[in-house]
Amino acid sequence: MRERGFLEDELQVKDILSKRKDKTFYSVDTSHTVREAFALMKKHDISQLPVLKDKKIVGSVHENLVLSYLLENPLHNAERKIEEIMEAPFPNVPNDLPVKQLNKYISRKIPAVITTDNSGSMYILTQYDIIQSI
Repeated sequence: MRERGFLEDELQVKDILSKRKDKTFYSVDTSHTVREAFALMKKHDISQLPVLKDKKIVGSVHENLVLSYLLENPLHNAERKIEEIMEAPFPNVPNDLPVKQLNKYISRKIPAVITTDNSGSMYILTQYDIIQSI
């Protein structure tokens, strides 16, 4: 149907972002504690966060990682720095990337990607966002 002009052009990353209600870019700094990251995730009902250092993305955390670490030793681990448990940064993708190509970046191990709009604002795009837009 798309090939015959009945459907819109191919869905792109920027189209998914335009449909999202909350476009806030939540993140934590490497100096934040695991407790602070967990509180931010809980407050805003988000399951992954980029980790920044000097306003540059240097890592990432997701809810399973944070929760597992907290449960190992709640009294000790809650005050540890998030940089101690962060994983690799989420991949960066262009905002005009077709959605069907996101499968090259998003997987079970990588639950989100980062994109930047033309003004330089960063956004995180999750599996949930993709499901909601389709």
